[in-house]
Amino acid sequence: MKKAIQWGIIGLLALQISCSSSSNETADGPTFGEITVAVDESFIPLIDSQAESFESMYKRAKVNIVGAEEGKAINLMLEGNARIAIVSRELNEEELAIFEKLKIKQRVLKIAEDGLAIILHPSNPDTLLTMAQLEKIAKGETRKWKDVSGKGNNLDINLVFDKGSSSNYNFFQKKFNLPQDPDSFVFAAGSNVAVIDYVKKNPNAIGVVGVGWISDKDDTTQLSFRKGITVASIAAKDTSSDGYFQPYQAYLAQKVYPLSRDILILSREARVGLGTGFSAFIAADRGQRIFLKAGLLPATMPIRLIQTTKKSPYDK
Repeated sequence: MKKAIQWGIIGLLALQISCSSSSNETADGPTFGEITVAVDESFIPLIDSQAESFESMYKRAKVNIVGAEEGKAINLMLEGNARIAIVSRELNEEELAIFEKLKIKQRVLKIAEDGLAIILHPSNPDTLLTMAQLEKIAKGETRKWKDVSGKGNNLDINLVFDKGSSSNYNFFQKKFNLPQDPDSFVFAAGSNVAVIDYVKKNPNAIGVVGVGWISDKDDTTQLSFRKGITVASIAAKDTSSDGYFQPYQAYLAQKVYPLSRDILILSREARVGLGTGFSAFIAADRGQRIFLKAGLLPATMPIRLIQTTKKSPYDK
């Protein structure tokens, strides 16, 4: 991770130096030009905000955000159709082999940590779930809500993801050793927004979305997303002795929320170009504050843990 931090520092220096650079020398530099950034769809609201803020600061820069399933976002970068990819995992061996063939060194920068939110219809009484219960649901071993805790109805459980090859499903697939292709009781809604809409309309549904889609209370769109859903609290162990947690910043920082993951920038840029500049901006103070405001855990900013009696931001 030290190399990742060094990459960010080098990029920040490049941003300062670029103020005296001439745009005639190269097609783009750290603060000017145009690039395409491939982004896992779970992180689109967050990275859209980053690009908007970056472009407002650097008027000659244009960052084109392309949302895609995680594997496709990485492929766009590997194929050279995107300069950087913002995803939740590093390259696998097969993907690294492509870089090696092209004589490109993988560059990885952690920019934040987020959590997967488990969302339910407001009528569902099973708002407290253990990881063991969640695993049985994901594997199809528990098929009725009445068999989860004894409080639910007799409806079949319908587990809903955005897409079968998204980072959200990939996380569950690795966490619970699920098949590569989702089972028949697992429904792919098409997007995080569609997952939220589906859960609002179906009392038997349990949805999985990136927390960035429901966390920013100042975003009126996300406020509308939260209406009509309940965010479940998750316990890491089979018993509740250690507590149930929602994907708050504080719980991500304390490492007690069990469905957390890193947000990474993967880069193929071999020079100090706009990809480096944009990455450095995200890793610096202003970019990290965007993650902070959105309820995620920034990679380079301290989080204050303050006890409060206020209601959860996920409460209805």
